[in-house]
Amino acid sequence: MTSPRPARTAEPPKGHETGTGAPAWKRWLTIITVAVVGYFLVRSIVSQWDTVSHYQWSLRWDWLLLSAALVWIDFVVLILLWRFILKRIGQHTMPFWTAYRVWFLSNFGKYLPGKVWTVMGMVVLLKAEGYSAAPVLVSAILNQALSILSGLALSVIVLGAGTFGNIPVPVLAGIAVLLLAILYPPLLQWGINLGLRIVRRDPITISLPFATIAGLFVVYLATWIAYGGAFWLLLLGIGIHPSGSFLQIVAIFAASYLIGFLALFVPGGLAVREGALSFLITNWIPAGLAAPVALLSRIWLTVTELLGAVPLLWMRGSRDTT
Repeated sequence: MTSPRPARTAEPPKGHETGTGAPAWKRWLTIITVAVVGYFLVRSIVSQWDTVSHYQWSLRWDWLLLSAALVWIDFVVLILLWRFILKRIGQHTMPFWTAYRVWFLSNFGKYLPGKVWTVMGMVVLLKAEGYSAAPVLVSAILNQALSILSGLALSVIVLGAGTFGNIPVPVLAGIAVLLLAILYPPLLQWGINLGLRIVRRDPITISLPFATIAGLFVVYLATWIAYGGAFWLLLLGIGIHPSGSFLQIVAIFAASYLIGFLALFVPGGLAVREGALSFLITNWIPAGLAAPVALLSRIWLTVTELLGAVPLLWMRGSRDTT
């Protein structure tokens, strides 16, 4: 394995601000959005407190532990996917525990406004390890792009097929074909660069072949099913048996997660994700429980995310030389 060259002091990639300050209007937009959505969630819980308090909650720790394990396994698969992309793009074989540490540390950047700090966290941390900034940046952006596209595909196709009015099969087939077309490297590169231009970031170049990108798309789709499956297990673990199918619940979770992620001005999609989940799942679980479940899912997934970061305590102060 060729070790990465020692890191050199360099300027931040062009087009990427280093300051953490945000314009006043963005800060106020974030505060107002979180406050408004949070108000309606809390009001929903308070107004239906009798239903919530009298519901026969039943904790099943086997389901809850399985849910947590599935989230952690999903994290590991996502790390391996990003590691694979970086290896194909930058020709660097990154040790797994280095990828694990960088992925988890940079992932906490999603709790900052703008959604750019996860990507930039990967760049900064791996530059300190001696990796070139350019391939790290491309791998991080491609990782997020494929995750978003696969989540959208799952949400639109599954929810459109039955949850919201039975969208005609030809329409769904057309959406599937369009998604496959978007995966064609020149089109994917154009779409990503269009988004980067909107947020005033430098363009990237995608050098992976179509077959590789399509294969990655399928695996990313599987990670969404696993992540949504963890939410489904969480429901079972607290004594809720949803009336919708497994895939419907998975797609509802994926859709709400993406809505929160794409709310660029809200750190971690706070309140936005919960509001979307509460709205989408309300017809599939007992009346009055949608808002509490949405809030509980945030707490549960945050706890499992923090538990996934626990191995970082053992890595502290040591370098991975695998």
